[in-house]
Amino acid sequence: MFVGERVCLTCLVEGDSAGWKYLWYKDSQTAPLPQPESSSDTGARYTISVAALPHSGEYWCRAARGAGYFYSDYSKAARLKVSDASVILQTPPQPLTEGDKLTLLCRARDTKVDPKHITFEYYKNNETLEFQPSTGVTIPAVMKKDAGLYKCFAYSRGRVLGESEVEVSVRDFFARVTLTASPGPAVMEGEPVNLTCEVERNTYLSPPVNYTFLRDGVPLAASSGTAQYFITAMNKTHTGSYSCTAETWPAIRKQSAAVKIELANPWWWSIAIEVARWTLLLILLAVLALFKCRNHRNAEETRRTNTL
Repeated sequence: MFVGERVCLTCLVEGDSAGWKYLWYKDSQTAPLPQPESSSDTGARYTISVAALPHSGEYWCRAARGAGYFYSDYSKAARLKVSDASVILQTPPQPLTEGDKLTLLCRARDTKVDPKHITFEYYKNNETLEFQPSTGVTIPAVMKKDAGLYKCFAYSRGRVLGESEVEVSVRDFFARVTLTASPGPAVMEGEPVNLTCEVERNTYLSPPVNYTFLRDGVPLAASSGTAQYFITAMNKTHTGSYSCTAETWPAIRKQSAAVKIELANPWWWSIAIEVARWTLLLILLAVLALFKCRNHRNAEETRRTNTL
């Protein structure tokens, strides 16, 4: 934003929002900021009425409630930049998350030029972008491929008023997708198996998620789109490497690491292997003893023959 402009940051707790008071932090999480002029008694909004260059930086919020203060987690950081340049390329606070709306608006501040005579050009990684003069460049749902270096130029009657560039970063919607198997990756034949696909988001938004389970990279036909998949009775045909994918609108998708599920040997199997191992060892010792005895006997016969 330009120096002198007004900006308002808003903090919220997902789900139950009653009784929370909000604390704000800048550039570190050691001590909260004093509350400025705010339209909210709870501090849910942090307002900078007249932005100055020192207001640039990273901002966090967290919530507290109760007599002894029970604290929420810290929010993700929002980076703000206050500029005294003649041209700025304005974006939402970064980093963006997959699915967020990305609006890039080039703004020029030149008191000597009629705003009606100012035109703009937008680029991404040096490629020209389509835009609307009033709203700039808008991507309704940003994806990882939309990350990159964006730049704009402002002109007035063929004269360059200035330029501005912003590196746009986009993080995964799903911070983590994990497949867990119960009772474990080694299952007795005939036992049931429960596979669960767990997700962690990088955003407070909770759109519906569709789940797909795969074995050896092939989607399972019986996968119902829910977060769980059941094998009623484990057998050899069910063994393999399992994974799951979580998908939400618009085509945001992430896959878990694979979990190898195998048939476990029955309890007596390890005993049988141990017995076989010791039996083999005894046979080997017997063979060695027999071989040694035979060599000794041959040596005795040779000695007697030489004596005669």
